[in-house]
Amino acid sequence: MSDSSPIAHVRFDANNKPTEHWLDDHLRDAAQLAAGYAQAFQSSDWAQIAGLWHDLGKYSTEFQGYIKSKTGYEVNAHIEVSNKINHSAIKIP
Repeated sequence: MSDSSPIAHVRFDANNKPTEHWLDDHLRDAAQLAAGYAQAFQSSDWAQIAGLWHDLGKYSTEFQGYIKSKTGYEVNAHIEVSNKINHSAIKIP
């Protein structure tokens, strides 16, 4: 993906090397996982939709700026600092 692709999460390994989890991939992965769990009660379609939509707010410019500023992460930039983001507590107007 490119530096303009929305990010869902950035994880840093022991050497402080970033691994991006791109938002498009994250939403598809969540949808597939949710659909699989919901098969037991015949609700895979609904769960898949919920998985696709659960983090749509992360597409916003505000959230993308927030995650990049809090992690110190920019694609193709040198990483100095890493911090864990609690994105579930973020309130974007």
